[in-house]
Amino acid sequence: MRCGAWLLTAMGLLCRWFAAPVRAGDDAELDWDPETTTVFIVGILEWERGDLYSPFPAAMIDRRDEQLADFFREAGVPDDRLVYLQDAEATKDRIKKELIELLDETDEGETVVIYFAGHGYRDDDSGETWFACYDAGDENESGWAVKEIYDAVENHFSGDRTMLLADCCHPGALDALALIT
Repeated sequence: MRCGAWLLTAMGLLCRWFAAPVRAGDDAELDWDPETTTVFIVGILEWERGDLYSPFPAAMIDRRDEQLADFFREAGVPDDRLVYLQDAEATKDRIKKELIELLDETDEGETVVIYFAGHGYRDDDSGETWFACYDAGDENESGWAVKEIYDAVENHFSGDRTMLLADCCHPGALDALALIT
């Protein structure tokens, strides 16, 4: 499946999960509360090293990462619980710093959604996967390691539910790592 097709499928499922009407009876409650949801979105469609990471100029016209941020804002996720880093804002240091700061503010019973759009790459020898942050270079470690996402959630998230989504090459690493951690 192409990366863009995967994104549309994931966004469709996400929107249905969060916006599904309650049908179980008058006293049933929605399983999702925007007030207790934390959202972290990284959308990168151009890179500092365009010679290494091809930009996606056609995708800039109708950015899905921006649409997802707008969806959560309109659904009622508070501004201080939503971080959206786009293109040059999404350096490795800033991604890591802002994710940890956001997760540190969570409490029991909360949900976190972490979404990445851009390039993903994998080291065939080690099996490790990275997402290409804006300032990623030609060394694997210059990217945002998928393992770092899991470590941040494990060490800084106090809530109950985590949803990890990616529109890039090798998004399955999010699921594969969950199976071994």
